[in-house]
Amino acid sequence: MLENIDRIIEFVTTLATVLFVICRSNSNIKKRIDEHLTPNGGNSVRDIIDRIDRKLMTLEATQRALLDLHEENAGHFLADKDGHFFWVSDKFSEIVEREREDCMDLEWIKSAQEAEQMAVFNNWGFSVNTSAAASFNFNLKHGVCVLFRSVPVLDQKDQKIGFVGNIKPIS
Repeated sequence: MLENIDRIIEFVTTLATVLFVICRSNSNIKKRIDEHLTPNGGNSVRDIIDRIDRKLMTLEATQRALLDLHEENAGHFLADKDGHFFWVSDKFSEIVEREREDCMDLEWIKSAQEAEQMAVFNNWGFSVNTSAAASFNFNLKHGVCVLFRSVPVLDQKDQKIGFVGNIKPIS
């Protein structure tokens, strides 16, 4: 996806350069282009560039958080702002002994021992509701104790857009 954004940015930069050269020679054209560069709620060139910039910042924040949580023996996940998993790594699936598809949404919680499922749900729910980082241990049904960690991913306005995290066997 980043390679597409790079091409878009290169195209917009080239277009802006051409427009700049044209504008220097014709004030009428410059006035019309300035109108399109003025933010108008979504459709101007400036609004489009700002949206691309926000998307890049979001991707960078997600990548930074994933790198911070990267550990060799850990399984990784991405969740939306409501805490529903939408991607898990193969290692995550392997650790919880469930198919990747069976880990989506909140289904991964069923991997915890039944006596601990409500505590896992409550710990994760607290993190989601408060936009706080989470770190807690629980036992899986097959007897492995794991450390669960997550951090919220924030946009440029410090609004939560999701979570990244991992799960790592500790026993």
